[in-house]
Parts: sequence; C-alpha cells; structure tokens
Amino acid sequence: MKISYIYRAPSKERSIERVFASIITYVKKEGHDVHESYVRAFRFWPFGLIYNIIRYAILSMRGGVFHITGDVQYIACLMNSKRTFLTVHDCVPLHNTNVPKYSKWLCYWLWYYLPLKHLKYITCISEATRKDLISFFPWVEHKLSVIPNPVGDEFRYVPKEINVTNPRILHVGTRSNKNLERVIESLDGVQCQLVIIGELTDKQRFLLQRYNINYINRVHISDEDIVEEYRQADIISFPSLFEGFGMPIIEGQATGRPVITSNIEPMCSVAGNAAILVDPYNIKAIKKGLIGNTKKDLIAIVEKGLENAKRFHSQAIAQQYISLYKQSL
Repeated sequence: MKISYIYRAPSKERSIERVFASIITYVKKEGHDVHESYVRAFRFWPFGLIYNIIRYAILSMRGGVFHITGDVQYIACLMNSKRTFLTVHDCVPLHNTNVPKYSKWLCYWLWYYLPLKHLKYITCISEATRKDLISFFPWVEHKLSVIPNPVGDEFRYVPKEINVTNPRILHVGTRSNKNLERVIESLDGVQCQLVIIGELTDKQRFLLQRYNINYINRVHISDEDIVEEYRQADIISFPSLFEGFGMPIIEGQATGRPVITSNIEPMCSVAGNAAILVDPYNIKAIKKGLIGNTKKDLIAIVEKGLENAKRFHSQAIAQQYISLYKQSL
C-alpha cells in the first residue's frame, strides 16, 4: 500500500512531525510504501491556499492513500474523499475569540466545515477532541475515529534519583493554554530550577523576575535535546488549561518521571490515573502538586506512569492507522 503523509510547511515547530515519525517507522516495517510531503508556504497567503488545494487535489487522484497529519486541513477540500485521511488535533481556533471575525470565518469554513463535510475518514487524537468536534458539527460523528498520539521510542525509561529538596522542573510550552504564568506564581519562594521549553513573552519574563525564579529557557531545540531535558528533569509540569491530547504527559511517564497535570479532559484520560492531578486554575493546588509530595509518593507515580505509557506504544498506534487505511481499499 502506498501511503503519503502530508505536513504543514516546514517550521521550527515540529510537534506533529515528531508524532508521525514514530508511527511511520512501524508503517514502513509492515512493508508499506511511505512518502512524505510538505505544503508550500507563500508570502501572499491566499495564493498559497489556492496552490496547495489544487496541488493535492491533483496528487490524490493518482492513486494511493493520503493522510493529512494536521494543521493544514484546508487542502482536503478537493482531494479524493474516499482515500484521504485527516487527523484533527484540537478545536482551539474555533474557541479563540481574540482574532478578527474574517479570520475566524475563514478558519471555520476552510479548516473545519468543508474538509469535514468532504472527507469520509477523520481521526481525532482524543475523546475530548472528538466531543468538541461534534459540539460544533453534529453531523460529523459517524465519520470520526479516535486514535491517540504515540509516545516515540526515543522516550525510554532512564532511572534517576528524584531530588525533592531542589527539584529540576520541566515545563513544556509557553502558549497561553500551557498555564506557565500560574506555574511561575506557584513557585514563589520554592527552591528549584524551572526549565522552560518555548519562547517567553514579556509578561512571563516579568513574572520570572518578580518571583525570583531560578530558570533556564530553551528555544527551538532539537528533538534529541528535548529527550535529554526529560531525562534530566525530576518533575514534569503540565497543568494545561486546554489540550487536544497532551504529549508531555506520556513522554514524561515513558521516561520515568512523575508528571503533574490538570484534572480535566483530555489530560485525565491520557494520564490514566498515573499522574498528580491538580486544578489548573488554582495556584495553591499547582504548588502542592509540584512540591507537596514525598519521594515515596513520586516513586509510586513513576511506576504507574511507566505502565500507562505502554498504551501509547508507536507500534500499537501504527496498527490502528493501518487498519483504518485498509478500509479505503
């Protein structure tokens, strides 16, 4: 079977590419002919939209299976509806009220409504994303399948003595939904080292200085460096306000680190009762989750996390996708 994976235009943000790289490894091992391509980016974005829609419409008529990996749903509008698969990661743009009306209108129709209406096969990375999609587009329910993200093979268990007196806390992501501001406030007066992956805003820098946080900021680092940060960490901080899935949860668990995350979906389901769950809007709760556990408690969380991470092994997730692809043949 020939399978073409389609990605957004190349950029420094590679989260989707990392997710599918581990899937593709096992798809290839099954003997399938795999191809990868990226949409073209143009300075004049309307031209880019038209170009990419036409380009992939033509390519999809030449045979094989096509999988749009996320973020560029609009290219599905004219593609072969019976052999094109689309993965929807979240509905964040549909909830965003801080954008001009024309941008939201364009996103609603080109990124969601028309692709969802046109295609036959659509996957969501969590039950929470599936429910969110149905809340906006009830008629899409019968087309949806839930296939979670895999944890990459590079995230392997590495033993580490957890430092509870001066922990190295890894926080992945700096966007508003990642809740970094509350994490910073929760660490006021706490002896620790906060490692932040992602570009900081002026407000975040101000808070870090205000609360005298000992921190390291790492931006645009390689996949290998990200893995190493997990291995060096004592605790993974991920009390997010909104997610389609929550990769740091299973990446931290697979590495053998205690994870603190939110007591809301989809984080609860992904964590599988193997993480420290807190109210992400409560600064005191976040603080207690980060530093209010004994070493014995944290070791128990690590053991549960290692077991939970097995649910998301790349080979198992790849098999789910392969089974879905075969339905189109």
